[in-house]
Formats: sequence, C-alpha cells, structure tokens
Amino acid sequence: MAAVKASIERHTAEFLAREPGPANRQLAGTYVLQGPSPYLRICLLLTVWTVLPVLVLRLWKFRCLSVTRDHVVVVAVSKLTLAPRRVVSRTPRDHARIERGRDGLFWTPVRFVDAKGATHRFHVSRPFRADLDRVLAEFGAGPGLRPTDHPAGPDGFAQ
Repeated sequence: MAAVKASIERHTAEFLAREPGPANRQLAGTYVLQGPSPYLRICLLLTVWTVLPVLVLRLWKFRCLSVTRDHVVVVAVSKLTLAPRRVVSRTPRDHARIERGRDGLFWTPVRFVDAKGATHRFHVSRPFRADLDRVLAEFGAGPGLRPTDHPAGPDGFAQ
C-alpha cells in the first residue's frame, strides 16, 4: 500500500506542476473516492457477484484532493492506472471549506465545498487517513476538523 500511496502522490504532484496557473506545487494530497458509499459495494459483493458491482464501480470516481499554496485542487485519477487525468476543480483556499466526518471502521467521509457552493462528498480509505490529516493541516484546519459542539448525524457529519 505504501508504494501505491507514493505513486499516486508523486504522479499528482508532477501533474499539478505541469498545469498552467500560479503556485501549483502540491503541499499535501490524499486519494479519495467519490460516489456511492463504499459499504454498498461490500454488500453487493456479498449478495450479487456479477452485474451490480460493475454498475456501482462505474458510478465511483477516483480523485486526489490536493492543497497547493493558493488553491485546493481536485484531480481526476484513472481507475485502471491510478495516474492523474485532469483537473476537476480548482478553488481558492479562502473560498473552500473541508469538513471531515466521523471515522468509520474502513472509511472516513469528507465534505468539500468549492467556491461555487457545490458540495462534493468523498470517502477516504483507512490507509489514507494520515494523508487526510496532512491535507487538513496544510489547509489550516488541523487534523481534527470536526464540529464537536453538535452530535453527528447518520452520515457522520454534524447536523
């Protein structure tokens, strides 16, 4: 897993450095999954072995959430080669908001709000939680960016 993490981080950093725009040097990044809950795939694999997991896999989008000096960048990652393909979103740091939900056994939900106000829901796998902590620290939120004054709802976020 360490080699996969290093490969994703290296490829994304090189990809961002080639992108036009100011200050594209990646400070921190993490590999995230966007789409249906990963627990749904586990349930589908246990119940139906052929068609439904393939359909759910098509709904998932693999992303890398990166923080540069001036922006929060979401990069699309290939499902097959894990190489970055294109920049999905580039949001100025002062207009972005990242919330981390309650850690599950295998997945941590993350909510990212971009400059347009669109909310993107991501899931971070357990091996990438330390990377998520680094992203939040570079973002200026610290590793425990969780609203603690309100109880968490069923999706892991404060209500």
